Amino acid sequence: MLTEERFIVPVVAKTAAEAKEQSLKAEGDVVELRLDAMESVTPEELRELTALRKTLVTDRRKFEGGFKSQTDTERFDAIHAAIEAKPWAVDIEIQSPRIFRRKLIQLARDNGVKVISSYHNYNKTPPAHKLLEMLKEGLSDSDYVKIVCTPESEDDVTALLNLVRLRPGKVAAFGLGEKYAHTRILSLKLGAPFGYAKGTTSTAPGQMTVEEMKKQLAEGIKEKQGKKA
Repeated sequence: MLTEERFIVPVVAKTAAEAKEQSLKAEGDVVELRLDAMESVTPEELRELTALRKTLVTDRRKFEGGFKSQTDTERFDAIHAAIEAKPWAVDIEIQSPRIFRRKLIQLARDNGVKVISSYHNYNKTPPAHKLLEMLKEGLSDSDYVKIVCTPESEDDVTALLNLVRLRPGKVAAFGLGEKYAHTRILSLKLGAPFGYAKGTTSTAPGQMTVEEMKKQLAEGIKEKQGKKA
């Protein structure tokens, strides 16, 4: 199931001026503005940035891959201001405090902003039943779910990709690390609404450029057509 948000590319910058420059040069369909990488940004600057390109706003927690340590209050205020700038979507971690999630998701709804509920684990992949629980919780109040983990076995890979099979068009799930970079392509082939590509700065191991992802997807289509012939 194809979407207009096929490839998401991160923008990692300290200032609004740097973010603007990266956004204008970025490949892909959506830029992911990483607030956790910024030193500061005003509401006016946020509005300007979200007006440049279709934008996903993320303020990642440190242990889920964020660039700096923050309190929940600091993150809440930053995401709140970003939602009011009306980006295309906002990313909110599934394991954030319940009141934190509920208030921000409601604010996103009030402003016509889509919500991606996410989970990142750079150390391991939780058991399949835990992944399914997170999937269910995320889909209960969000437009999309993103679950990415570091696999320790092929069973972990299967469990992650099975999430996409269960809800194609709604779930992006894949393995982290160079060894599992191919799962980013498999996720899209199975029906993930979008994939995450490499920008000026890589934000996760195994990321590829938009060009590389498009090439691998195209090769897969040619191979499938060849078998039919």
